[in-house]
Amino acid sequence: MKIAALIARYLLGLVFFVFGLNGFLHFIPAQPLPPGPAGQFAGALLASHYFLVVSRFKSRAARCCS
Repeated sequence: MKIAALIARYLLGLVFFVFGLNGFLHFIPAQPLPPGPAGQFAGALLASHYFLVVSRFKSRAARCCS
């Protein structure tokens, strides 16, 4: 069971690390914003650079998981 927990922890850390870096480097192509209020909300988050803060927290969480 220790080995399974260790593998799960490293995989979770890898996921957080990859998607956290994607917020800065944009190596995974982004889909267009959805129409309507959801798109306006996502556009506001992008314009305010809030996604950069979230990406920084994700990449730092990767260090805690691994």
